[in-house]
Amino acid sequence: MITVCFRLALGGPGRGPDRHRVNALIAGVDTPLSRSLARGDPAPTPEEAWRSAERMRPPARMARPDEIAAFAAFLLSDEAGLITGAALATDGGMTARL
Repeated sequence: MITVCFRLALGGPGRGPDRHRVNALIAGVDTPLSRSLARGDPAPTPEEAWRSAERMRPPARMARPDEIAAFAAFLLSDEAGLITGAALATDGGMTARL
């Protein structure tokens, strides 16, 4: 998806008269689904798997859905008019650890 984002930003709709911006939002968010995925961790309990995932992030927590929504709203705003062709991680620093 990131490659698609880059290609669209460089040669897709963003180059036309409408000037669409294309970005990839890489989210690490606290949802029932992400909590259920934590159950696949070899930790003794799902709760410990979740705590382990949270400890890997510098803020020591997963993002809330409203935090991701606020960032997405910013990307749609005029203030973010020059941001295009970017893969933006809102994962509490998890990507930086990889």
